[in-house]
Amino acid sequence: MSLHLVILYLRSRLAGWGALGLIAIVGAFSGFGIMQSATGTADTFMLAKVVVPLMLTVVIVTTTRSPFGEAERTASRSLSLLRGSQLAAIALLAVGGLALAAGTWHSQGEDTRLLLIRNLFGLLGIGLLTALVLGASMAWLIPMLAGFLAIFSAPNELASASFDVLWTWPSRAINDRAALAIVVAVMLVGVLAHARYGARDTLDESH
Repeated sequence: MSLHLVILYLRSRLAGWGALGLIAIVGAFSGFGIMQSATGTADTFMLAKVVVPLMLTVVIVTTTRSPFGEAERTASRSLSLLRGSQLAAIALLAVGGLALAAGTWHSQGEDTRLLLIRNLFGLLGIGLLTALVLGASMAWLIPMLAGFLAIFSAPNELASASFDVLWTWPSRAINDRAALAIVVAVMLVGVLAHARYGARDTLDESH
């Protein structure tokens, strides 16, 4: 696999613009963290712990869009390696940015970094599976729905073990095992499906 092919692949996914989008979101998140530290309004984190990973997810799944439509899914197997590598690189950029920016936030006893990363992985897994079924242009839909459901679920009313963990997991504490199990399962399936098949985009949608 030549370097020229890798560069063309990344350009076709707008990977550079995606990276800039991630940096901008993380920068804004860090700035708000500094502001809330000065004002003492730590309750903002209850919203940010879902909204920020959701915004990062939307940017990442946008970069999975194929400009070649269904033809790419039957192309060389080396594309699976490219898809997986590109996803890993941009996800690591998002994780690193979250880890750095989380230091500016008060989390009221929760492990801020791990909580943000967990929610990012869970929403990203959902986004990748949505891209597989609906295409990258609609991959934001189900993660956004999951985020809104979590936002409107009051964390202090969540039972330690209940069926509603399926839609309230982003609002739960980092030590919630059911929430972690959901994230691991969704992320693993999403990554494997994306590496193997990519987003379900038609040639018309990719223009």
